[in-house]
Amino acid sequence: PSGGGGGPAVEVLDVEEEVPIYRATLTVLADRLAEAQRSAECAPKVRALRGAHRGATGPGNVVKKCAYHPALLDAVEGVLGPNIALVGAFFAPDARAAAAEARGDAESWGAAGWIDADGRFACGALGGAGTLEAAFEGADTDGPGVCFGFVDAAATASDDKDARVVRGVTGREDEADERVRKRLTIAQYSRMEEGTVDDLSVQCAIFNMDKRRNQADRVLGLLRQLRGIDVGTRCDLYQHSLQSAALALADGRDEEYVVCALLHDIGELLCPNAHGELPASLLRPYVSPKSWWVLAHHEIFQGYYYLDKCGGDKHARERFRYHKYFGACEEFCYKYDQAAFDPEYELPDLDEVFAPMVRRVLAREPYWHLGHLDTPTCEAKDAIAQGYE
Repeated sequence: PSGGGGGPAVEVLDVEEEVPIYRATLTVLADRLAEAQRSAECAPKVRALRGAHRGATGPGNVVKKCAYHPALLDAVEGVLGPNIALVGAFFAPDARAAAAEARGDAESWGAAGWIDADGRFACGALGGAGTLEAAFEGADTDGPGVCFGFVDAAATASDDKDARVVRGVTGREDEADERVRKRLTIAQYSRMEEGTVDDLSVQCAIFNMDKRRNQADRVLGLLRQLRGIDVGTRCDLYQHSLQSAALALADGRDEEYVVCALLHDIGELLCPNAHGELPASLLRPYVSPKSWWVLAHHEIFQGYYYLDKCGGDKHARERFRYHKYFGACEEFCYKYDQAAFDPEYELPDLDEVFAPMVRRVLAREPYWHLGHLDTPTCEAKDAIAQGYE
């Protein structure tokens, strides 16, 4: 997106999965706003729903999830840089109303974003030559949506108690958790039901530090363990995995897709008879439901290319013929799985090319995708994950 007076680019989210949820949520919020405006106890202001994004469940949670969408954050990153904090979010009946209502916050925001009911979003810079109106240029001014205010997390997030880092770092994460940890060396309970607030504070602080520092390296370690293991093919599984990711990258696939291709076989030697489910479960909080389904089922679809030659059922995938992701999984296996066994293929460097992608995907807000809210298991795990923060 372009900042300042040039206005932002307008992009579209995943219509198939997310827009129906946006529409339903914004309809509920529009009804609530209309009710608030009719009430004598509440002034007729958009700001009446300003705190909606702080909700842990219901429409407020959907508003919050909007701010974590990687496509929106990619746009904001183009304005602010890699470290982004959310400092404001509210529902508005249209983009013009949002611009008018947010004008008082514009001086403290570095960028503003807008998502409308059709899944279109726009983002633009504020301050300097930029204007709030420029940030909403091209947005659907006739329908409801959600407005977001963002700042550079590393520069200002610590100064705003309501700021929440949604991408990157402030540079002070470990320092903050160390302060909590020093209150108590380690949680003292023997049975979890005996745990105190202090126990859980220190436990979460230590856990969060370890996750930030080591989760991506552990995941990449699972991939590196495949190097050099003889599985009877001309490429080992490490080479196959890098080749799969390289083919996807060369085809212009997005970062999430490339990471899924890179990690799709990390479970092959750990769980041979259900190996797709291991990377699928590992990545499920961080990727779309479509990517999760493709990973979980890819070994069934891959069988189409060889099972008839070893006594198996190559048509096992037909059980899923009418599933909405059948075509996506079929395409993944044809283009990037069965085609990735060339020992002469020049492989990109894992640490230089692919490791940064893995780190960015794993740094996403868990269960950011609105499709996760349609699955009771994911919705419940999202609810408990908020307790770890």
